[in-house]
Amino acid sequence: YSAVELGHTLNGNAAHMSVDPDNADDLTQWLTAFIEAGGWPESDQQHVSVSELFPPRGMFGLYVQQRLAEARVVGARNGSVAEHVRGEAVDLQMLDDSVRVTLADGRILQGRFAVLATGMFAAARTSQTESSGLNSAALDPWDVAVMRQLEPQSTVLIIGSGLTMVDAVVSLEQAGHRGPIEVFSRHGLLPHVRRQPPAWVDFLAEDHDLRSPLQLMRALRGQCRQAQAQGIDWQAPLDTVRTRIGRLWNQASDVQRRQS
Repeated sequence: YSAVELGHTLNGNAAHMSVDPDNADDLTQWLTAFIEAGGWPESDQQHVSVSELFPPRGMFGLYVQQRLAEARVVGARNGSVAEHVRGEAVDLQMLDDSVRVTLADGRILQGRFAVLATGMFAAARTSQTESSGLNSAALDPWDVAVMRQLEPQSTVLIIGSGLTMVDAVVSLEQAGHRGPIEVFSRHGLLPHVRRQPPAWVDFLAEDHDLRSPLQLMRALRGQCRQAQAQGIDWQAPLDTVRTRIGRLWNQASDVQRRQS
């Protein structure tokens, strides 16, 4: 969440992105105060309530940093210490009652549990050596600084038409690119506008046999058809899946995870 462009927003709105498991409105409340203090004057351009806003990723990072700092203070009062260790982990050993992490500089960290939370790394800018002599390169969709080096009228090809494509177009616009943009997609589909549909029955809580991505997709499509038949926004069943992602991921096989 180090993105600085206001056009690079979260994929979910504020109502679904709270970091507080006990307060689903925490991000909405934080954003309300942040906006009232003049922190995001462009928010009114989305023309929705605060809970439906899609905040910039960098702003979400600021929110997470603030909540983390607050949690560390509260934790310290109760004897809990969060230490930030900078280093490269090169080995992880599972012991009988603990885990041991070895760092590149030889330091060893030991604890009861280890959580792998590596995040996303920036894409490397790799020259295409087999591009028929074309002056081409693969670009990071969020690297506006590099995109400013492109010829403003050059043709840009984007493979995939999902939300990352939207981010890439925003980056190109911010970089001053005004040339043709061609998007390649197997199905030729574009992302739908994310709406705020009414609550839907948690069908995944009632059916624990849905294990494969194909089974889930079929069941979800059936739920969407039911919603439409009842005159309800077809996006309503999607939020029920969001709350069960942890369970679905844990019960999936390695092959199924790669398919996802």
